[in-house]
Amino acid sequence: MDKLRPISIRCDEWSEILILRPISSREDPWGVLKCLRETEWGKQIVVVRGEVLSEALHGRALPLLRALGNPPRIRAKRIPPEIGMCQMFADKSCVLRTMKCKPGPDLPICYEAQGNVNVSASATAVALAWKENRYVIVVEGDEFSY
Repeated sequence: MDKLRPISIRCDEWSEILILRPISSREDPWGVLKCLRETEWGKQIVVVRGEVLSEALHGRALPLLRALGNPPRIRAKRIPPEIGMCQMFADKSCVLRTMKCKPGPDLPICYEAQGNVNVSASATAVALAWKENRYVIVVEGDEFSY
Protein backbone atom coordinates (compact mmCIF):
# COMPACT_ATOMS: atom_id res chain seq x y z
CA MET A 1 0.00 0.00 0.00
CA ASP A 2 1.41 3.35 -0.98
CA LYS A 3 -0.05 5.07 2.09
CA LEU A 4 2.21 3.13 4.42
CA ARG A 5 5.78 4.22 5.05
CA PRO A 6 8.57 1.78 5.89
CA ILE A 7 11.23 3.14 8.24
CA SER A 8 14.56 1.68 9.31
CA ILE A 9 16.19 2.97 12.48
CA ARG A 10 19.74 2.12 13.47
CA CYS A 11 20.64 2.40 17.13
CA ASP A 12 23.38 1.44 19.55
CA GLU A 13 21.02 -0.19 22.07
CA TRP A 14 19.58 -2.70 19.59
CA SER A 15 20.04 -3.97 16.09
CA GLU A 16 18.19 -2.27 13.25
CA ILE A 17 14.56 -1.50 14.11
CA LEU A 18 12.18 -2.00 11.20
CA ILE A 19 8.91 -0.08 11.28
CA LEU A 20 5.85 0.37 9.09
CA ARG A 21 3.59 3.34 9.77
CA PRO A 22 0.62 4.85 8.02
CA ILE A 23 0.91 8.29 6.54
CA SER A 24 -1.45 10.06 8.89
CA SER A 25 -3.66 13.05 8.47
CA ARG A 26 -4.52 15.72 11.03
CA GLU A 27 -7.95 14.13 11.39
CA ASP A 28 -6.78 10.57 11.99
CA PRO A 29 -3.25 9.36 12.79
CA TRP A 30 -4.30 5.80 11.82
CA GLY A 31 -4.51 6.77 8.13
CA VAL A 32 -5.30 3.74 5.95
CA LEU A 33 -5.15 1.51 9.04
CA LYS A 34 -8.19 3.20 10.63
CA CYS A 35 -10.40 0.28 9.52
CA LEU A 36 -8.32 -1.97 11.83
CA ARG A 37 -8.44 0.25 14.93
CA GLU A 38 -11.25 -1.59 16.79
CA THR A 39 -10.30 -5.09 15.58
CA GLU A 40 -7.99 -7.84 16.77
CA TRP A 41 -5.48 -6.52 14.22
CA GLY A 42 -5.66 -3.03 15.71
CA LYS A 43 -4.97 -4.37 19.21
CA GLN A 44 -1.54 -5.50 17.96
CA ILE A 45 -0.60 -2.17 16.38
CA VAL A 46 1.54 -0.05 18.69
CA VAL A 47 0.58 3.59 19.27
CA VAL A 48 3.59 5.80 20.01
CA ARG A 49 3.96 9.52 20.62
CA GLY A 50 5.46 11.55 17.79
CA GLU A 51 8.15 12.82 20.13
CA VAL A 52 9.31 9.23 20.84
CA LEU A 53 9.63 8.40 17.14
CA SER A 54 11.44 11.67 16.46
CA GLU A 55 13.96 10.96 19.21
CA ALA A 56 14.62 7.50 17.75
CA LEU A 57 15.14 8.96 14.28
CA HIS A 58 17.73 11.29 15.84
CA GLY A 59 19.70 8.59 17.63
CA ARG A 60 17.91 8.11 20.95
CA ALA A 61 15.99 4.87 20.38
CA LEU A 62 15.60 3.50 23.92
CA PRO A 63 12.22 5.20 24.57
CA LEU A 64 10.92 3.78 21.28
CA LEU A 65 12.23 0.32 22.12
CA ARG A 66 10.34 0.46 25.42
CA ALA A 67 7.15 1.61 23.68
CA LEU A 68 7.29 -1.11 21.01
CA GLY A 69 6.88 -3.96 23.49
CA ASN A 70 6.47 -7.46 22.09
CA PRO A 71 8.23 -8.30 18.83
CA PRO A 72 6.25 -8.60 15.58
CA ARG A 73 6.27 -12.42 15.60
CA ILE A 74 4.48 -12.43 18.98
CA ARG A 75 1.95 -9.87 17.76
CA ALA A 76 1.29 -12.00 14.68
CA LYS A 77 0.59 -15.06 16.82
CA ARG A 78 -2.05 -13.12 18.76
CA ILE A 79 -4.31 -12.84 15.72
CA PRO A 80 -6.94 -15.57 16.19
CA PRO A 81 -6.88 -18.22 13.42
CA GLU A 82 -10.52 -17.61 12.48
CA ILE A 83 -9.60 -13.98 11.68
CA GLY A 84 -6.02 -14.40 10.47
CA MET A 85 -6.39 -17.38 8.14
CA CYS A 86 -5.89 -16.43 4.50
CA GLN A 87 -9.06 -15.65 2.56
CA MET A 88 -7.98 -18.00 -0.24
CA PHE A 89 -7.52 -20.80 2.29
CA ALA A 90 -10.92 -20.06 3.82
CA ASP A 91 -12.77 -20.12 0.49
CA LYS A 92 -10.78 -23.17 -0.71
CA SER A 93 -9.24 -21.40 -3.73
CA CYS A 94 -5.68 -21.70 -2.37
CA VAL A 95 -3.23 -23.95 -4.18
CA LEU A 96 -0.93 -24.22 -1.14
CA ARG A 97 -3.60 -25.44 1.31
CA THR A 98 -1.25 -25.18 4.26
CA MET A 99 -1.86 -24.13 7.84
CA LYS A 100 1.02 -21.64 7.44
CA CYS A 101 -1.42 -19.30 5.70
CA LYS A 102 -1.87 -17.13 8.79
CA PRO A 103 0.22 -14.31 10.27
CA GLY A 104 3.66 -15.40 11.39
CA PRO A 105 7.23 -15.88 10.15
CA ASP A 106 6.25 -18.56 7.61
CA LEU A 107 3.50 -16.49 5.99
CA PRO A 108 3.45 -17.03 2.20
CA ILE A 109 3.80 -13.91 0.05
CA CYS A 110 0.44 -14.70 -1.60
CA TYR A 111 -1.38 -14.17 1.72
CA GLU A 112 -4.65 -12.25 1.58
CA ALA A 113 -6.38 -11.30 4.83
CA GLN A 114 -10.10 -11.84 5.28
CA GLY A 115 -12.58 -8.96 5.34
CA ASN A 116 -13.93 -6.25 3.09
CA VAL A 117 -11.57 -4.65 0.57
CA ASN A 118 -10.19 -2.01 2.95
CA VAL A 119 -9.77 -4.35 5.92
CA SER A 120 -8.23 -7.05 3.75
CA ALA A 121 -5.69 -4.69 2.15
CA SER A 122 -4.71 -3.11 5.48
CA ALA A 123 -4.52 -6.38 7.42
CA THR A 124 -2.53 -8.01 4.61
CA ALA A 125 0.01 -5.16 4.73
CA VAL A 126 0.28 -5.54 8.52
CA ALA A 127 0.74 -9.32 8.32
CA LEU A 128 3.42 -9.02 5.63
CA ALA A 129 5.22 -6.35 7.70
CA TRP A 130 5.25 -8.70 10.70
CA LYS A 131 6.67 -11.45 8.46
CA GLU A 132 9.62 -9.09 7.78
CA ASN A 133 10.00 -8.61 11.57
CA ARG A 134 8.74 -5.06 11.09
CA TYR A 135 6.81 -3.32 13.88
CA VAL A 136 3.58 -1.66 12.77
CA ILE A 137 3.00 1.61 14.61
CA VAL A 138 0.63 4.55 14.63
CA VAL A 139 2.15 7.88 15.60
CA GLU A 140 0.01 10.23 17.66
CA GLY A 141 1.04 13.79 18.38
CA ASP A 142 3.55 16.12 16.85
CA GLU A 143 6.95 15.05 15.63
CA PHE A 144 10.03 17.26 15.42
CA SER A 145 13.19 17.51 13.38
CA TYR A 146 16.46 19.32 13.94
